[in-house]
This record gives sequence, C-alpha cells and structure tokens, in this order.
Amino acid sequence: MGICERPWILEDSLDGRVVTFSSNNTQWRLTRKLSEKPWEGSDRSRDEYRDGDEEWDPCEAHAVYECEQTRGVQVGAVAVVKVRIDDDPEERAKEASGMRLNSYTRNEMEILEKLTAAACPVTPTLLAVQIDEQDPSVLRSEKCGFEWWMPGGYIVYILMNKLEAEPLELNSYWLDTTRQERDQIRSAFQKSYMVLRKLGIHHMDKKIANLMWDAENQKCYIIDFENADDDPEFANPAIWTDSNYFLWQLARSYQEPNW
Repeated sequence: MGICERPWILEDSLDGRVVTFSSNNTQWRLTRKLSEKPWEGSDRSRDEYRDGDEEWDPCEAHAVYECEQTRGVQVGAVAVVKVRIDDDPEERAKEASGMRLNSYTRNEMEILEKLTAAACPVTPTLLAVQIDEQDPSVLRSEKCGFEWWMPGGYIVYILMNKLEAEPLELNSYWLDTTRQERDQIRSAFQKSYMVLRKLGIHHMDKKIANLMWDAENQKCYIIDFENADDDPEFANPAIWTDSNYFLWQLARSYQEPNW
C-alpha cells in the first residue's frame, strides 16, 4: 500500500458540510476534523493492474470528523464520521475510477456492519453509511491552487457513535502513565481482544494508535478496521498469548516484557 504524507483534506474544507444519510433519514453537520491519515492505495501502478487480472485499487484521502446531528430523533447528538475521498492528482481528470471503492473502505464497512450486528461492546457502532459522488464546488481548494476533487469519484461518509474514550499515544503511554495504569490498560485490552477473536475478527493493523482508553470504566476500545479479516477460523479456538501486548505496542519486549 502506498502512502503520501501531505494532508489532502484541508482543515476547513469540509467544516460545516451537512450530510444526509438516506438509510436512516438523518442529517449530520461536520463540525471539526479530528485527524487525517495519508492517502491509501496500492504500491502497484495502474498499468500493472491493467495488464494483470487484478483491478486497480483507487487511492483515497481519509479523515475523521466530529459531527452533530441536525435532523432525526437525537438532534444535537455528537458522533464521528470517516470521510474517504477518491483522489489521484495525476490521473483524476482523464481516468476517474467512478464509484468503485477502495478495498480498505469496503472492508471497513463490512467489518463494522458485522460488529454492530453482533452488538460488540468494544468497538464503534456503525450508525449509517452514505456514498455520494464528489461535488467539485465543495472539494475545490483555492488556498493552495490545487483542486482536490475527482469528477465522478466517490466520497464516503462512515457514521459511528462517538466513543467516550481517549486515543492512546505511544510516547504518552510509556512516559506519562504508571505501571499500575499500564497494567489496567493491558488487562482491559486482553478482554477486548478476546471479544473480537471470539467473533472471528482478526485485526491486522496492530498498533497502540488503534486503541482508545476509557479510564473511568476501565475499558479498552479497538478501532480502525480497514485492515482486518472476518475469519471464522480465528475464533476456533480463541486463544490469548502475551505476545499480543508487544505486537500492539503495550509492552517493550516480545519474550521478556518491560512492563
């Protein structure tokens, strides 16, 4: 998967945008961007995919926004929405990839749908998904002289409940917490990990940045399922090993953990 470190969605380019989710007839206003990932796409060129059997995977920008409900049962409720925008600056004008979604986006929606149907208590709840065609008047950026939109491309809004938890950060975890606090986080993580495993979900993007911590309720949430498998074999049997602490950056050593 290739990445580009520059920001693709400017800080205020989507602020205030109202999105209608047709599946549940609600409207949500994007209030502020919380984070952004580099765009995601294949390391292989488009020509290689044309010559082979596989389809080219569209590149996309990906940001998380806080949003407020403006129409529906819970007006004023706060949630988060992932905005994923299909965009490639070199090819967008001549070869729009249309509404064929990036495989990571499709995968995340499918995994979240399964977890929500199972009422999984340690992951975000999927509230709705809206897939729209890009509106050039919204996505055009005059600030840097670059048009961010891709005519005919997609913009996907993945609406989830806002977790009452704080994201874990690697340096802060090791420098600003006590051994007792880290033990509490690890204990809660083990419980959450086993919940996922019993559901057959194998999260392959193992890192502390994909964990959120609710200190008051001693609960660890697992997030970001772009790179995850729905594999029933993973649940049979559902086994825990302490190496998971190391793999998720919650311990410093694989064999002899520095807790």
